[in-house]
Amino acid sequence: LRTLALPQLEEQDRLLMEQLLDQLELFQKHYAALYARAAQRLSSYSDAKIARSIPGFGPLVTLAVLSCIGQIGRFGTPDKLASYFGLCGRIDQSGDSLTIGGITRRGNRHVRWLIGQAVTHLIRSDPKSRRRYMKLRRKKKPKVARVALMRWVTTVLWRMLKQGEQYRINGVPGNYRKQRAA
Repeated sequence: LRTLALPQLEEQDRLLMEQLLDQLELFQKHYAALYARAAQRLSSYSDAKIARSIPGFGPLVTLAVLSCIGQIGRFGTPDKLASYFGLCGRIDQSGDSLTIGGITRRGNRHVRWLIGQAVTHLIRSDPKSRRRYMKLRRKKKPKVARVALMRWVTTVLWRMLKQGEQYRINGVPGNYRKQRAA
């Protein structure tokens, strides 16, 4: 980056530019170290390969989600995992009154945010999930449809971890990783 031909700057501007470039190099160095450490920690999880087969689940997302889940056996149903992440609907009921609200947001907000980012990538990579999202989007607002897809991905993840199967794109397990390598 420093080899770029920069226009002649005044001394103060050049000093500021050099400081910013130093900060960028430091951030890149820290990111590489963090990424390597996450990959190392991820190798201790037996379910890492299964979770990584979902498009959008890179090393950092997979590590955060699997760390939060622990053992998948703790959750008897996919709904319990979705509830643990705070992706289930709020229900307030008393007597004859019933109020249904948005998601509870009771779980780990960082993992919920990471799943949301992974869903954005999943919509671009998997035609089936894109069709599901677009169908939801015709009926609901975009953010509501995205949260519904986040809950769906959580359900799919639970089933994958329980059955020990990889994510399937077009019916082929692990197809996403094969496409990326090509």
